[in-house]
Amino acid sequence: MSDKLLPLGSIVKLNGVNDKIMIIGVNQIDKDKEKYDYCGCVHPYGFVNSNNLLVFNNSDIIETIFKGYFDEESKDFYEDLMWLNKKNKEENNE
Repeated sequence: MSDKLLPLGSIVKLNGVNDKIMIIGVNQIDKDKEKYDYCGCVHPYGFVNSNNLLVFNNSDIIETIFKGYFDEESKDFYEDLMWLNKKNKEENNE
């Protein structure tokens, strides 16, 4: 899990993926309990169904095409999220 996350609505290019991806979720856990920085869908189509969702990490991003909207409420949410992630890591000795 990264310490710095892009806002929802950001559009990115991923290593090994030809399509542009729009970030629609942060701090994701997949069905196998793996943690990821983001959940995204193909831009410009958006969410069609759960089969077209991708989970990925900051390390998979090769280009940020557009940075999504970020305000004070977003800042507070991301700070709380980072604090919880850090606390969980410490509790699980990660």
